[in-house]
Amino acid sequence: LAGELTRVETEIPGAEDLPGALPASSEHIHVESSAENVAVLRLHATANSAGLGGLATDLGRTLHEIGETGYKAVVLASEVSGFLPESKAEQVAEALAEFQRAVSASPVPVVVALEGNAKGPAWLFSQFCDTCVYSETGVYSTGAAGYSGEITQKAVAYFTHRFGNVAGKEILFTGADYSGLDLQRRAAGVLVAEQSQVLPVAISVAESWARLPRTTVAVWKKNNEAAIDAKIRNLPDLAAWNEKDDAAESSSDAPVSVPLQSSV
Repeated sequence: LAGELTRVETEIPGAEDLPGALPASSEHIHVESSAENVAVLRLHATANSAGLGGLATDLGRTLHEIGETGYKAVVLASEVSGFLPESKAEQVAEALAEFQRAVSASPVPVVVALEGNAKGPAWLFSQFCDTCVYSETGVYSTGAAGYSGEITQKAVAYFTHRFGNVAGKEILFTGADYSGLDLQRRAAGVLVAEQSQVLPVAISVAESWARLPRTTVAVWKKNNEAAIDAKIRNLPDLAAWNEKDDAAESSSDAPVSVPLQSSV
């Protein structure tokens, strides 16, 4: 991805390119600027008290406000163990859908820095971002998430888009644990770094995007979303997925000097 985008000639900086003030940090999200035109959002460990639903709403609002400031890329990191706070099952689907809509609507790319482990909804949450940087030794798994029909459709579409049809379905349907290096062996374009370098690499990727014309990034995001939407449309309809959910429930009682491993 970065290789494709960086072949496009960058804009000549001008007064119109200078970003405005970033939105203020909130109780659960720290907002700062790491470099010109790149905003870094870090989820506080206190985000556990907000729950997944409250955090998705807060993130969506923050992304919208950053999109209006002139900043050209966002890096998302987390101090929360497992990346996201745990939440009740009935809240997960709505929160994931809300965050996916927020990233899709964001005019700037979102790079997620997975410095630690991410399992179940947290890993799917990260796939909604425009790209991920993984830790070599982090543990990633879809687990037995028990997604609703709509979220199952999105999970299949996003994981097969990111990792290819074969690896994406293996990752999603086996629920196995994978390290960052395991993921890279399955999909060569996966960005992997030593744990201490995950955030710096994510910022570097964001900075490379920030040097591109906004129109170039906007067209890429639009085409990327269109490709994922096409995958969703080609999957069985929502009623079919919900029938599978019902059947499963009914039978539930039965017996660089940064050590990057690849670049995109």
